[in-house]
Amino acid sequence: MDITCGGCGKRYRIPEEKLPKNGVAYITCPQCRKKIRVEAPGHSPEPARPECRRKASEPVTAEGFERFEPGTRTALLYCPDKDAGQQLESVLKNMDYKIRAAKSAEDLIIRFKYHIYDLVFLYQKGPDIDDRLKEILDAINQLEMDIRRRILVIYIHLAGNRFDTLQAFFLSADLAITPLDIPKLPEIISDAMKSKSAIYSAFYDTRTSLQDDAL
Repeated sequence: MDITCGGCGKRYRIPEEKLPKNGVAYITCPQCRKKIRVEAPGHSPEPARPECRRKASEPVTAEGFERFEPGTRTALLYCPDKDAGQQLESVLKNMDYKIRAAKSAEDLIIRFKYHIYDLVFLYQKGPDIDDRLKEILDAINQLEMDIRRRILVIYIHLAGNRFDTLQAFFLSADLAITPLDIPKLPEIISDAMKSKSAIYSAFYDTRTSLQDDAL
C-alpha cells in the first residue's frame, strides 16, 4: 500500500504483509523523522476515547514525579512476564541503571514530563500485543520528537530479530530482540547507542548548519 508522510510529503510503498493484520502501526519517516500512522487494510478503528485513560483501579502514584541525579542511567520497563522482568532487572542493575516500571500509558507520559529515560523496554508476552502495550506504544509515539530521539526503545517478543531493522521500524522501536537476547543486553545496548548517536549526530549537525545559514 502507498502512504504519504504528513510532515514532508514523501511517499512510500509499504508491503501489506509487513503490516499487522488487524490494527494500527506507526512508522518513522526516514526523511523528516515524523511518525506516520498506518492502518492495516480492513482495520475497523475503535471508538474514540479520552487519551491514555487509566482504570480507577490503576492510579498513577507519586513515583511519576521522581527526579534523578544528573548522569544517572535510567530504564523504564513494561514487562507483564514476571520471570523476564526479573531477568531484565538483574542485567540492568549490573549495568548501573535505575529501573522503574511503566504500569500504563498515562504512567509513562507523566514520568516523561519529569525525566527522560535512557532506555524503554516493551515486552510482548505471547504472539499478540495486549491492549495495555498498544496504549503504551501510542504514548511513546506521542512524545515530542526531540525527546523520542534521546530514548532507546527496545521491543522484546518471541519473533524479535535485532538484525532486522525493518521489523523494529514497524514496531516503532529502535531495536527488536527476543527474550533469549536479554543476557546479551550490555553488548546490544552499547552497539545500539553508538549507532543511534552516529545517526543523530549527523542530523543535529545538519540542523544546526541550516539554522546558522538562516540567521
